[in-house]
Amino acid sequence: MYTTLFMIQTALQLALGVWLVSIYKRTGLAVALMLFIPQFGLVYDNLIVAIGKYIGPGDMLQALSWPRFWIHWVFGTWLIIASGAILRLAGFSWAQKKGVMAAFCILTVALMVYDLPHFWRESLHPVCELDLVRYSTSASPDKFCFPDQVATARGAPPIPSIITCLIVIITGGILMF
Repeated sequence: MYTTLFMIQTALQLALGVWLVSIYKRTGLAVALMLFIPQFGLVYDNLIVAIGKYIGPGDMLQALSWPRFWIHWVFGTWLIIASGAILRLAGFSWAQKKGVMAAFCILTVALMVYDLPHFWRESLHPVCELDLVRYSTSASPDKFCFPDQVATARGAPPIPSIITCLIVIITGGILMF
């Protein structure tokens, strides 16, 4: 059932990606093109998780999984810059100031730099939960794929992802009112 849900999520994310491309073609707004890159990452991420049970744990799924993490580490925080650009496009006077947009850009770059060490210190481990087979940076005994698999400790919470989500949610809230 979860595989099906991830397939549906892939299709929905793909539809959003197509919509972003159509917005860019219609308006020429760079923010739509910028949003397409992390959006593509979400399509890819959901697709690899959805097809993982058909590929099974091993070198192929692990190789397909690495880009999921790289895309999040490098491009996920771009949503912060996009949030600033959208607030500017919505006409908020405070968002028109160069210093405000610079703050969105500086925060984005700072969070990208914060995530850089992941490229050298992380390793991927197979995770089997429910009907999904995927790779993650940690694995707990209740989600092992193999009897001889070793548990891996959870790292720090994904601070850049959390901050990015909060900014996107706050931006959405501002736009609603």
